[in-house]
Amino acid sequence: MEIVNLYDNQHCIPTVAGWIYTEFIENLRPGISFEDVTAALRGRQQRTMPLTYIARLNGQCIGAVSLVANDLKARQDLTPWLASLYVRPDVRGQGVARRLIDHVIEVAAALGFQTLYLRTETAGTYYKRLGWRKIDAVNDEFNLFTEIFAWEIGSPRDAEL
Repeated sequence: MEIVNLYDNQHCIPTVAGWIYTEFIENLRPGISFEDVTAALRGRQQRTMPLTYIARLNGQCIGAVSLVANDLKARQDLTPWLASLYVRPDVRGQGVARRLIDHVIEVAAALGFQTLYLRTETAGTYYKRLGWRKIDAVNDEFNLFTEIFAWEIGSPRDAEL
């Protein structure tokens, strides 16, 4: 498996847009269309945020994750954010998500950040298990209850996971 920049793999944009739209937007965030998601991904850059990375296995896109300046309007004071982590259901449980997370941590570190944030409505237990620290919980602009987690860059990772 390899982690590569979506910018260099434009053919994967429709697949990644579908995942993001179905998993994080459809039925949850009114007013955001599939076309909006696709346009945002087409606007990604190679070296500046927002950045999106994909996991590829045997030439197939099996997961994606983004590094964005902000992923929660209620917390504009926090930056950057790990966002839109998705792994295809047939390859879950094989460490793909962990590799994508680690990659974003490395990119954030290379960009000079000390802390990385994420929000989740459903996976708080997973991130706690990986060593992320819960720092807040709020309702977002769509009235979705979301937990906010922080990762101190340079902190050790749990070797068992």
